[in-house]
Amino acid sequence: MTTTLKLPNDLDPSRVLLALIRRFGDAPYVSTLRTATPKDTPLPPKYHTMDWMLGIGLNLSDADTEPIQKGLDFGFEDFESLLQQRPGFRMGYMGYDLKAQSLNQPSPLPPSSVDPNPWFWFLPRIRMVCQNGQITVIQDDHQIGLLALQTILGQENGAIQKPTSPTQTRRTLRDVLKAQTSPNEYRRTVNLIKDRIKDGDFYELNYCVEWAGPLLIQDPVGLWEQWSTKAAAPFSALVKNKELWVLCASPERFLRKDGDMLCSQPIKGTAPRSEDPSLDHLLSANLATNPKENAEHLMIVDLVRNDLARCGDPCSVEIQELMKGYTFPTVHHLISSIQAQCGAHVGIAKILKACFPMGSMTGAPKEAVCSWIDRFEKTRRGIYSGCLGWLDEHGHFDLNVIIRTLVYNQDSQKASLKTGGAITWDSDPETEWLECQTKAQGLLDLGFE
Repeated sequence: MTTTLKLPNDLDPSRVLLALIRRFGDAPYVSTLRTATPKDTPLPPKYHTMDWMLGIGLNLSDADTEPIQKGLDFGFEDFESLLQQRPGFRMGYMGYDLKAQSLNQPSPLPPSSVDPNPWFWFLPRIRMVCQNGQITVIQDDHQIGLLALQTILGQENGAIQKPTSPTQTRRTLRDVLKAQTSPNEYRRTVNLIKDRIKDGDFYELNYCVEWAGPLLIQDPVGLWEQWSTKAAAPFSALVKNKELWVLCASPERFLRKDGDMLCSQPIKGTAPRSEDPSLDHLLSANLATNPKENAEHLMIVDLVRNDLARCGDPCSVEIQELMKGYTFPTVHHLISSIQAQCGAHVGIAKILKACFPMGSMTGAPKEAVCSWIDRFEKTRRGIYSGCLGWLDEHGHFDLNVIIRTLVYNQDSQKASLKTGGAITWDSDPETEWLECQTKAQGLLDLGFE
């Protein structure tokens, strides 16, 4: 039985979400998806589907343990069978290293020290969705979620509307997280990648680098609040998997299945923002006409079209919007929207084997570049450039791309963030390094206690 409560007109839905996360912060599993983008911000088609979704797992048994135990040996077909045997709505993530399943490419690199497990999915005992000023409690064991929500809504607005604000004594993440690749190393690697492009091994490769270090965060929820508010990204997400926190402010959708339609909306092409309106407009305009950025974007659009044709009706593949520029608080991006019709008989295993990992974080041709990525990067990517979201019992799902993300292990007190960019023949190593810095800057500048 569902219950819907209307929010007071002057109450920010995100404040209610944060109060609920804090109320259930001791639960072993928490996952939320938040559309942080202001309502008047132009977005691609069907980007904004809700204000937020929250799922709480109250017991350790709520998690799917078999994928965790078997790791990379647990296949997409195994996952589909598990969903059939233990049906129900799920929230969670899949790490990039599951390319071992979709591409038959186990990585020879050492595992990520912060997030070595590629699978995490759980069945929420409490599930809520906020949309159009209303919160719907869809699932609620013993009505404890509804009671918490009613208590929060009964408080004075000021008690839950005050956002977390940095203090003068805070350090920033930049003080403790250090680049694991030097600028000179990066430039040398980009030139090696260009040599491989020249020799015809591939056309485009997404090369990623890491910032990592020891870190004690007293308030991960407050840090995510800062980050998701600052980035105002439409696919922001927080996941708590016992001691592991994933604090994400992603602007990108990987895949959505709604009915028999599959939709992918890759981002490729980035420019920084400027406080000078004239310069900011020029940066956006230059991005839209930059030959290098356009070329790398079109290569990924072709790759996504091919992926969707492998799991859907090839004749139904359609580009709804091609390479349109969109502006977010910290960056400008080029985004395309591609869709295809997918029959009801097509399960998630076939879809993921065709489309995972996403082209925007790999390159073209995908199978070749994923093999080469393992030769250029230093460790496995872990959660980064995987996907995060929800799956329902009817085969529908919505998954983001895990970028602009801090992964934090509370037990080991280690944290990691990664950024990357597409390297093509026209890439300038210095410009690519600056793009990695631009993507990391918003997170690195966050204050913490």
